[in-house]
Amino acid sequence: MPSGDTVNKMAGRKKRQEAVRRVESRFDFTRTAEAAREAQAAYRCDFQERERRWPPHADASDGDVYQRMWEAALAAYPPGFEAACQALTAGDPSGLLVILDFLEADPYFLRSGYVKAGLLRRIKQLPEIPKAEALRLRAILLAQVDGCAWRREFRDYCRLAPRVATPEFVAELRQRMNPAAHPLRTRLKARRMLALLDPVVNGHIGKPLSIGPPAR
Repeated sequence: MPSGDTVNKMAGRKKRQEAVRRVESRFDFTRTAEAAREAQAAYRCDFQERERRWPPHADASDGDVYQRMWEAALAAYPPGFEAACQALTAGDPSGLLVILDFLEADPYFLRSGYVKAGLLRRIKQLPEIPKAEALRLRAILLAQVDGCAWRREFRDYCRLAPRVATPEFVAELRQRMNPAAHPLRTRLKARRMLALLDPVVNGHIGKPLSIGPPAR
């Protein structure tokens, strides 16, 4: 019978191997999102070409280009995505494992912003968010504040923030208000999120919040 140390080493090795397999089998969000954007661009070019035709007429290939665009967009979602969405709708946090991978990768393609906004609203409505997933969500929120693009779904990131906020998270956002260290876009996004977060963390829900310097 193997000793306790041997069993622990074998268990640790097994966990490391499983971690490696998970990393190696991770969905390629970058490649699939790029393929979806290329298919959408091809459809736009095809549409513009059809607009220039006179007299206008339907081509057998028109529907193929449209179908390829949507097929590429659907292929940009990871396996198990639909089941994970259904789990969130039912209030089951187990769906967060797939959804958070998607939000962390933050792929951009046809209608992905609408999908992300819907996911964020579903996460906000969960009865309970596990600690590990809440930690990942805080990192995702900060990445959105630091990101270059200010997309339509950012307001839903802000609305989700109170569900996972901690004083340390608010301190991270306040650091991003420093004009010497962060560009204006980052400061504005941090201010937008802080406007919802500070009243929650400090227990002053509904009271006005001043983020700028105190009035003289």
